[in-house]
Amino acid sequence: MEISFVLVEPALPENVGAAARAIKTMGFRQLILVNPCEWREGKARWVAHGSGDILDNALVFDSVEKAVEEFDFRIATTVRHRSVKEDVTSSGKLLRFLRDKGNTIKKTAVLFGREESGLSNYEIKLCDIVSEIPMIGKYPSLNLAQAVMIYAYELSGFNVSPDEKATASDGINYPALKIKISRILRSLGLPETDCRYGRIMERAAYLNESDMNLVFTLCKLFEEQQDNSW
Repeated sequence: MEISFVLVEPALPENVGAAARAIKTMGFRQLILVNPCEWREGKARWVAHGSGDILDNALVFDSVEKAVEEFDFRIATTVRHRSVKEDVTSSGKLLRFLRDKGNTIKKTAVLFGREESGLSNYEIKLCDIVSEIPMIGKYPSLNLAQAVMIYAYELSGFNVSPDEKATASDGINYPALKIKISRILRSLGLPETDCRYGRIMERAAYLNESDMNLVFTLCKLFEEQQDNSW
């Protein structure tokens, strides 16, 4: 599985440099920046220390939508619970969570918000799940680069255990399943603005590979029955 780290509007060059150093240390290569501060030179490169190639190869976008549109699965990180999504997965459970997806996802993005305000509710809605780092106390909170380091460490199992990595498959994939579920919900009169629609789509993100195959089959049978009823 390919995992990329997305920093949304980082304001401090030092955080970008430290994030680059963190992900390279844990075996990852792809850093994505959305409307960033200066990240190529100066403090960012000094803090990156040996990870200048990560900065040089960073992809830059002017919107979160464009930054994540090519990904199969998107994870929003947050330090406080939002009403946008009900379920929250701890950072320590993400490795097993993603491995349980098997071959259904191939490209995953982990999003980190602004130093001062985090991700907006709209940006969280663009993601499939929300994740947080469990902490004993609320203050002081972790800074952006520290959060990236923890997630990179927790997910580094994909790099140190290559024998457990998912291989290419002709089976179903998560994006295709989302499209089918969305189409069925709308055919049943549940628009995207309906809270039940959002809740069902959120829970679909928690299905493992086996369950996705079952639900995908059920969706196909439902659509075939609908087609035959016309």
